[in-house]
Amino acid sequence: MRLCEHSPMTTKPQPSALVLWDVDRTLVTTGDASRKIYEMVFNEVVGKPLCKLADMAGRTERAILTETLAMNDVLNLENEFFDKCYAALARAANKLRERMRAVGRRLPGAAEAIDALAKLNAVQSVVTGNIKPIAVTKLEVFGLASLLDFEVGGYGSDDENRPPLIREARSEEHTSELQSHH
Repeated sequence: MRLCEHSPMTTKPQPSALVLWDVDRTLVTTGDASRKIYEMVFNEVVGKPLCKLADMAGRTERAILTETLAMNDVLNLENEFFDKCYAALARAANKLRERMRAVGRRLPGAAEAIDALAKLNAVQSVVTGNIKPIAVTKLEVFGLASLLDFEVGGYGSDDENRPPLIREARSEEHTSELQSHH
């Protein structure tokens, strides 16, 4: 498979591949920072300490948040409440950059793989259970954000399930963005 093709009208390589990365446990790990983020959000938005946190592995932020709220007897599940929680999650992640750096790490080969694909003119983004600001923060913390196009991606605030996130990233709207970015 050739990743880079030249158009007859120009010598500039045209993007011919879209690579969608997962963030957690594919590119980075962040230790206990995710739990700390939720603890901060509960204090700020819910007004009480976080007692129980839903399993996070392989799930979207929306699913984690929905279950965590129910486990902690928070029943206000209106969209506006989720929006407040998402904004608080983004602020908390930003405040915990140093914690992520201290307890997390960039996974072996992540930077090299992203760099190699960029040299082949592949457009790279993420499909992740994280909301967009958390995904960007995690990847910035570990120096992996600069070659990724975060406008072409699927995020955990878009749906409770992961398959629709892939469809979102591959949608016609994103495909046209892909072509206009390069």
